[in-house]
Amino acid sequence: MYKNYRPIHSDFIVHWTGRDIDQAEDPKWNETHSVKTNRHVTHLYLDRLKSILKFGLWMTTDEEESYIKYNNNTYKRPLVARTCFTELKLSEVRNHAANYGRLGIGFKRLFIFNRLGGPMSYYMGGRDNWFLLPFLDHGNCRANEVFTNFLKPMAKRSEDGTLEYKFYDESEWRIVYSHDIENYLVEHELDKICNYFVKAEKVPGFNEYITSCGLETKPDYILPIRSKWFSMIIYPSLGCKVEAEADQEIRSLINSIKCTKQPNSDYTELAGAEKHSKPIEINLDSCRHF
Repeated sequence: MYKNYRPIHSDFIVHWTGRDIDQAEDPKWNETHSVKTNRHVTHLYLDRLKSILKFGLWMTTDEEESYIKYNNNTYKRPLVARTCFTELKLSEVRNHAANYGRLGIGFKRLFIFNRLGGPMSYYMGGRDNWFLLPFLDHGNCRANEVFTNFLKPMAKRSEDGTLEYKFYDESEWRIVYSHDIENYLVEHELDKICNYFVKAEKVPGFNEYITSCGLETKPDYILPIRSKWFSMIIYPSLGCKVEAEADQEIRSLINSIKCTKQPNSDYTELAGAEKHSKPIEINLDSCRHF
């Protein structure tokens, strides 16, 4: 079945974080791609990694995401908390990381599916399509029309008027959640899915972490990554990777998520072996070779 099979899409869906770290070090990082990953930056990235391994990924809301702009009109859609990923192949991620941060946390695709996530549906402004037509008929979508949060414009015009497929090139996937989504899942006896999401205020130790970091904002929900489908860590630099490999707290946290195979156990099936398969660890510069 897999002889000579060459996938077009990556099986790894990656969440990128750390834009705030790089912008604080060099406000023009996403233009110059030349930020120095010094000891201070390395420390901040390793701390970010530890918080993700301990607590999970942030699910945040953005008021701008509660509106769709189309043909000079603005339409309202449900405001949800979201976590974003990309399915770009590793060799293509450097520009993406420049915009969103250089620490990548990767998963197999089933991590997204199990949480009702999926790829964005991109539309071109000024051209109708079957997703937009019923939505535009009544101007404001109903609370259960969560699918509208998977709609995104594919292009924007640059300062010189050139049409650039900036957003389409991101190959974005999302996982979304909200109080209304939770009620819908419970009502339809799908409440097991709710266990994948935790209100940030109820995550043990998270409020103390926010306070210790001096952060003024916090997410609405946390998306724990304790899953057999957690499969990759991409570090911003080789030095950062080496530091992480020597950090016993990070090693312990990874082992608590992906435990070591027990002696005399047979895990010939891929799904069964996933829970013991340690995440691939690679640095960003090496990604260009994949």
